[in-house]
Amino acid sequence: MTDRRLWPHPQPVIVDDRHHLKAAQRYLYRLGTLQRTDTPCPRLLVRPTPGAGDELTLGLDLLAALGKNPEGLRRDKIGGAGWELARAWLTATGITDLLIDRANTLPTGRITDLIALADELGMWLWLIWSGDEHLGPTMKLIVDAGYPDQVIRPQDLPDVLPLPAPARPDHAEPWPALPAADFTTFRAACRRHLSPRAFARADELYCGAVGRVHAWMADRDPRLYDWLALPSPALIDIGTDLIGWLRDTHLGPTAEPAAALIVLRATQAALFRHAILLRWTPAALGPAPAARLPGDLTPARARDLAALAPTDHVAATALSLHLNLPPTHFGCFRYGDLAADASHLAVPPPHPHPPSPQSKLFYAPNGAPTTLTVADGELACQGPILIPPHARHLLAAHQALRHRQNAGDDQPLFLNDHDPARNPAALLLERTIRTCGRLNLNPPWLHRDPCKYGADVGLTPRSYGWLNERALVLRQLDRDLIARLTSPPVGRPS
Repeated sequence: MTDRRLWPHPQPVIVDDRHHLKAAQRYLYRLGTLQRTDTPCPRLLVRPTPGAGDELTLGLDLLAALGKNPEGLRRDKIGGAGWELARAWLTATGITDLLIDRANTLPTGRITDLIALADELGMWLWLIWSGDEHLGPTMKLIVDAGYPDQVIRPQDLPDVLPLPAPARPDHAEPWPALPAADFTTFRAACRRHLSPRAFARADELYCGAVGRVHAWMADRDPRLYDWLALPSPALIDIGTDLIGWLRDTHLGPTAEPAAALIVLRATQAALFRHAILLRWTPAALGPAPAARLPGDLTPARARDLAALAPTDHVAATALSLHLNLPPTHFGCFRYGDLAADASHLAVPPPHPHPPSPQSKLFYAPNGAPTTLTVADGELACQGPILIPPHARHLLAAHQALRHRQNAGDDQPLFLNDHDPARNPAALLLERTIRTCGRLNLNPPWLHRDPCKYGADVGLTPRSYGWLNERALVLRQLDRDLIARLTSPPVGRPS
């Protein structure tokens, strides 16, 4: 039996299936089952198009193996960019093993391209040889590339390339109907209406959310948990960071509507102690308002986006869904602002752009608006952005493509491919609208002006942002009064 641990580094390997054993078919069937059940697996099976041996078709075969919709590839007119796009997506998805079925049907030029691709990306290349063609020319290509000519049997595949067990669906316990009380009486209403077991579950989530809010506020000012450090920081100083934290870490990642409602009520109660009123108007969201609280870039939508090939379309749409903002200011981001693992986007260097005439977001205690508006508070480029883990590969693919284009750290992350000197905002907007249309989405923040839907016509321009799409508004309360009415938190939460 072959032990891959004895091989020092990734290399091309020939799987000799010229006798058409069932072992290779069973292995490939199990690998296909993992892909159908969305089980994370670093192996990728590529089935080349029969009778086609050109580089363009092989690039499209790689994209199809990566889950790209073939009809979408035709619509996007990928053309000669297919090979570069396949390279970018392979880099982003973390594939470690590339299995080529019916490798004996490929011409030597395409096998050479696959060996070079695997060598560049540090992947293992497994050439499943299921025909009567002689192995000599292919083995010579492998030796010429600087690798030993390794040949294994199909029955060794499960030992050399073990596969994980298929993922099982998560059957979580459903949440009961929660009371519609405001945050001031929500916890008491849960204690009164829920069963003891359901209340214990809800209260654990509630108390955990309260503790995270207090810990986040303490990180803004470590003296906050000293008795002499009150009142809390002003909303005008922490507003942008607070919105980003609620969106990226605290409330947005909550998947279930009921859990999101509990976290919201706990957050409202905790922020009230810091003289910040987080108002929620569920009547403005229609039926099932709690379902609007979680983030819009869900794992299901990330999978749908991953079925599209153009990296700039996908990355811009993912950011737009996550931020609930049009890609108007995505041109502000530099290539160096995106982390190496695509986990977050840093704040770009200071740059001017005209503010939009949007409605006010933050208010002083007497009701007078402050100088911080929606345009200043929920611009995409005015705060760090934490990318959800299930969507990081969407931006990593675009990052890999821009790296192949020799982009410097100070060059734009999103480029106007028609004229690189122009702002890409208009082009990104049209591509984001078209991409959302393919996903059967019609986000209100992407409606063209003037919007034809209801109250948006002829009235105050509709303001966009993560808070506005959830009918949330932040208000600054009298900090001295709140400090006298509430006792300071005792001890910093662990």
